[in-house]
Amino acid sequence: MKKGSNELTRTTNAIIYGRFSSPIQEPEEGSESQEQGCRQYAERCGYKVETVSTGHHGGKQ
Repeated sequence: MKKGSNELTRTTNAIIYGRFSSPIQEPEEGSESQEQGCRQYAERCGYKVETVSTGHHGGKQ
């Protein structure tokens, strides 16, 4: 709370999870691009990014 203010400031925490479902998607470039886009979105919305995680989930082959 700011000194001399009656307003409470709330921060919404966010977790970024990048997911790859195809071997064609490049995990290195793709994960950086996904994370960057998510961080930009979080900043615009006033979210505080707490954690970043990525994973690979195979689809039908």
